[in-house]
Amino acid sequence: MLDVLEKLFRNGMYGMMNAVPGTGITAAITTAFSATAAYYALFNSALSGEYALIPSFIKLDVATVPASATSMEAIIAIDVGNRVASGGTAFSLLTARSIGPIAQTMTVDARVGAVVAGAETASVVRCEQLVIKPSVPVIRDQYLIDFGLFGRLAHTVGTSRIVVPAEPVIVLPQQSFLFHLWVPGNTVTAGAYEFQAHFMRVPLAEI
Repeated sequence: MLDVLEKLFRNGMYGMMNAVPGTGITAAITTAFSATAAYYALFNSALSGEYALIPSFIKLDVATVPASATSMEAIIAIDVGNRVASGGTAFSLLTARSIGPIAQTMTVDARVGAVVAGAETASVVRCEQLVIKPSVPVIRDQYLIDFGLFGRLAHTVGTSRIVVPAEPVIVLPQQSFLFHLWVPGNTVTAGAYEFQAHFMRVPLAEI
């Protein structure tokens, strides 16, 4: 834990959040897993040998309930190259913020919403499948996908705040991180979520 905090102090924690609090970012209507549909996609465009990105958490607050939904599921995937193709809301470096003492230079391509991802490569790793909620999403539900960077949070299920533990992942230079989200039974009205995600930037020499 102290080692993680030391890295945090030196390198900073970076976060992204939708620009208008209370307004969700709309997802595509996706009722089953699709390798080319993602709600959140991030490309680490650092050069070989520079730095890795280590996710801390992803948080979704339900602003618009996906119509007729019966549950919510996701897959975390890592792949080589830039899989961020089009769609969604682009987050530039200006919307990333450093929580550490010094803002580090960083180059990422991140999109949230109805993201169209490029085709999987032969190197793709589907790290984990998550059942975020096994029942109908409710307005103002909050889903926190916790990657355990600061210690594992307990898995909780409720109508207001659900914590979903996920295995730690590292996004190396020239790799993409993809959060594939789908909602079985969703029709007509897509879900929209207030979005927040944090990750730590760590020089490869420190890993």
